[in-house]
Amino acid sequence: MTTADFYFPTQPRPLIVFIDGRVHLGKTQMFKDEELRTLLRKKGYRVVELFYHSYSDKKKGRAVSSNPRWQSENNNRHVE
Repeated sequence: MTTADFYFPTQPRPLIVFIDGRVHLGKTQMFKDEELRTLLRKKGYRVVELFYHSYSDKKKGRAVSSNPRWQSENNNRHVE
């Protein structure tokens, strides 16, 4: 199981967005990410991976609050 940064229940295939920081550049984490995301794609999800160099929860809060489409049910969805 994983926690996606954003989940959009689009049809016919839901969209899952992962926003990855530096920790995802390590070989072990890169392998885990690829394995998991490949499995999600095989299960029919569309997966988008975004990378950032410098990011904080404060900036994330501003980004989410400024876009009403990202509020409420689209944030931090658990995916199995």
